[in-house]
Amino acid sequence: MGEGANNDISDAAIDRRRLLKRLGATSAVAWTAPVMIDSMISPAAAVTAVPGCYVMYTELQTGGWAPWQSSQYSGSTPNPCAPPSGPCGSVSGAGPAEIAAVSTPTPVPGDNTTTAVTVSISPGYSCAIVGVAATYAPAGTFQNASRCRTNGAAGATGLGTSSVTIAPSGSDRWDNDFFGSATSALGIVIQCG
Repeated sequence: MGEGANNDISDAAIDRRRLLKRLGATSAVAWTAPVMIDSMISPAAAVTAVPGCYVMYTELQTGGWAPWQSSQYSGSTPNPCAPPSGPCGSVSGAGPAEIAAVSTPTPVPGDNTTTAVTVSISPGYSCAIVGVAATYAPAGTFQNASRCRTNGAAGATGLGTSSVTIAPSGSDRWDNDFFGSATSALGIVIQCG
């Protein structure tokens, strides 16, 4: 064999090495791509509440609870009836990601009742409910929700956890008859992170 034959063998060996390296890199990409894609479309990947404290409000309406929003509903009185910030100090208005973290209150209480209502953090979110405010009406028919109650005075139990129950007590009642200028409302502060 001449000198040219050794060069052919050497070139072929380099090509095989390059081929094996490329094959290894391609295999790694092919193996990790499904894992990355799966993690991007899984429900856990959609949980994106930014760490911090957020306030949001809902209003009791005849057909049910209104959607959560970052400011109080105009029909809710007294306005403002803001929930305490708890351990947060300061709070921001909730955005879509934080609003998505909280379930609609259940059940829808009847007018002039003391039905216990539960608000929960949706599965997969790392948040806790740390403050509650509720507007109640005095007992009796056709009363306006004019009493602002917060935390324990609102009948809230479970603060600092992912599920809070709120129940009027004493002469406080839910108001959803819309015969006045006000209806019952809830405000909550959540702490995420």
